[in-house]
Amino acid sequence: LMFGPDGWIYGHHGIQATSAVGEPGTPSEERTELNCCIWRYHPERKTFDVVAEGTTNPWGLDYDDRGEFFFTNN
Repeated sequence: LMFGPDGWIYGHHGIQATSAVGEPGTPSEERTELNCCIWRYHPERKTFDVVAEGTTNPWGLDYDDRGEFFFTNN
């Protein structure tokens, strides 16, 4: 996990298991499924979304001095 320059918390999800993200008690059909992606969460707004999909096993998430993100995909 890492804080981005925009105030969001960023993370990545690998290939071995699918996760279902949602607040406790959220029905499964209303949860966001994650697998092989980059996601972010805003701690003040409590907003969650997927930023990039279609990877196989993302690692090394970072951003440059202009705030542009990059990651490696193993």
